[in-house]
Amino acid sequence: LAALEQETETYRRAALREVLAGLGERSDAIFEALKTGLEEHSELGAISLADYGDLRALPILQKALDDHEVRDAKITPFEHQEVIEFCEAIERLDGELTPTQQEKLKLVKQLREASRPMLEAYMQDRHADGPRVARPKLGRNEPCWCGSGKKYKKCHGR
Repeated sequence: LAALEQETETYRRAALREVLAGLGERSDAIFEALKTGLEEHSELGAISLADYGDLRALPILQKALDDHEVRDAKITPFEHQEVIEFCEAIERLDGELTPTQQEKLKLVKQLREASRPMLEAYMQDRHADGPRVARPKLGRNEPCWCGSGKKYKKCHGR
């Protein structure tokens, strides 16, 4: 909790919340930190609350889902990820989606399906620039290619 309080970068804060959620410890301070995470980054916050497993999160997640407005103009393949994460978190906590929430999820899935050609075109353009450069094959005990200083087996070899 002290590290979370000192951290300023959003994704590091989300990672610390995920660690807190997975500790198996229950406290009001951890729950409050996870609730705050939902406000800072809704998708990652929903995941952390679901991982924590506290049923007090259900009404919070349901309200966040209800409050999320789904717009269909200029949708991208990754638009409205929050809706999907909220729904999964609610279901992981054995909550049930209301009919309105189910319709919202259905709409998001339909909009994403409609944007599939955009994603496919992007992927074709991305790989059309030339051949991919393959990383050299590393042995388990060699330093990882990412520069972390760890052995490959302890880093990206997993």
